[in-house]
Amino acid sequence: MKVVTFKSPNNIVISEENIPEIKEDEVLIRVKYVGLCGTDLDIYENKAHFKVSYPMIGGHEFSGIIEAVGKSVKYVKAGDRVVGDAGVSCGKCLDCIKGDYYSCKFLKSIGTSYPYQDGAYREYTVMPERHVFKIPDGLSLLEACLVEPSVIARASVEKIGINAGEIVLVSGTGAIGIFAAQYAKLKGAGIVILTGRNDKKLEIAKKTGIDYTINIRKEDIFKRIDEITQGRPVNVSIEASGNISALEQIFKITGRLGRITIPGSYHEKLKEVDAGMLASKDLIINFMGAVGRDDFKVMLWLMKLGRIDAKSLIAGIYDLKDIEKAIKLHLSPNDDIKTIIRVDSSSDE
Repeated sequence: MKVVTFKSPNNIVISEENIPEIKEDEVLIRVKYVGLCGTDLDIYENKAHFKVSYPMIGGHEFSGIIEAVGKSVKYVKAGDRVVGDAGVSCGKCLDCIKGDYYSCKFLKSIGTSYPYQDGAYREYTVMPERHVFKIPDGLSLLEACLVEPSVIARASVEKIGINAGEIVLVSGTGAIGIFAAQYAKLKGAGIVILTGRNDKKLEIAKKTGIDYTINIRKEDIFKRIDEITQGRPVNVSIEASGNISALEQIFKITGRLGRITIPGSYHEKLKEVDAGMLASKDLIINFMGAVGRDDFKVMLWLMKLGRIDAKSLIAGIYDLKDIEKAIKLHLSPNDDIKTIIRVDSSSDE
């Protein structure tokens, strides 16, 4: 099988390797599509905020078709279309026995931070049954490969909560930000505002059902929000851009008794925090770091129903052999929200 390996910073090698063998509780997946993530870019350039150990195989947003199952696998079978989790638990500790896999003390990422299990930038990958999720009939493998960022978006919204009619501000025109804005609308937000710096991305986001967009390069964000809300405060803010200055701005924009949830990751530290201001506004601030199995199931179902739009976010599809070309496109400013790596070009869905 073909395998893409990050051998060292700025050094990708495509090689032929044996198809991996599976244990009794695992499944072998023929990978179809993998979403190119910002963490893949960080690994390529060695700029990640987490520990990276080269050489490594990346790719954690993927969909595929099960080719074989281990003898103890019960709930999926060969031929099932699935997506994979972004982490793998040990399956044996107390937390795992309770079914709380994301609290596993031996949790490994899929192709990102150390310790990790090899990711999906290869023609076949292996996952424990407990970390795969069936794709509903009617949802394409292409769209389903984007469920992982949508899961992060849902978890961030659910942890902070949205009440009917509330005003929600989302910062960031990446997949997580746009999915969070869509999900906030589904949860009953009265007004959802998305901010960013690229007109094309904001235009695409608006078409997914978001109420208002603001280009912060061109408009005074405080003045424009005041116009949209008619002077009402922002109740909930979601900072998904990964830009530290945007996070600092969110602290100022969010209204008294507001809630802030932060699914973004940052390369920089906060330069200064006005703790007095945060205290006087009585803000609740949540840094989002974990998801749950239900998040995958819910978001796959909502995509299938057409209530969450993943398709509009897909800008380009590159074959596995062209992955470095796709990565380099995203190392400089561009209009693409989500780029997909096509691992298997056969037509079966």
